[in-house]
Amino acid sequence: MNFIIKYILKFLDSFTEKQITNYLKIIFGSKIPLIIDVGSHKGEYINSLIKNFKFKKIYAFEPSPKNFDQLKKIFQDKDNIELLNVGIGEKNEKR
Repeated sequence: MNFIIKYILKFLDSFTEKQITNYLKIIFGSKIPLIIDVGSHKGEYINSLIKNFKFKKIYAFEPSPKNFDQLKKIFQDKDNIELLNVGIGEKNEKR
């Protein structure tokens, strides 16, 4: 049952991602000068943006230390992607 739920959520997420990407293409064409990705997770959407657009800079915010470490491994050689291990919430705390 858990597998089915994960599969459905992944399908819906990819469908939404495609809709957003298509909408951005309508507005900006193939060039977006600045992208801000809040909640970058493990870089799935950043990879989609890289495939679909030309950009000058991406600011990627990911508060989870575990996910942030994965982002660093994947994108550490990209000068135009700035990774930030921060988030915004009700409490001022560190994880």
